[in-house]
Amino acid sequence: MTDSELKFLLEKQESLLKKLLEFSQRQFAESDTVALDGLLKQKDRYFDELQKLDPLLEKWHKQFDRPFGTVEQKLDENIQDLLEKLLLSEQGFEKILGREKNAISLQIA
Repeated sequence: MTDSELKFLLEKQESLLKKLLEFSQRQFAESDTVALDGLLKQKDRYFDELQKLDPLLEKWHKQFDRPFGTVEQKLDENIQDLLEKLLLSEQGFEKILGREKNAISLQIA
């Protein structure tokens, strides 16, 4: 692993998070259960790819113990912002699912 690979890893992480956020926001509009299932599977694939980056980033940080450069810092800030947006989007979707589940439970009762 080289010192210059950090930028590539951060760019890849940023790209995957953008896709995850896009899918997370699309799930709000999806009303077809089959399409929603496909969307969730796509999200899982991107999430799996994202998890593969974690050990590489950890390895880089252990090997090159230095602060981020300007470009790397900006990428890291974008990544943190995307993570916050993704968290809010997923929490919002969970609330909607909870309300739908309660509505169905009331209809059954």
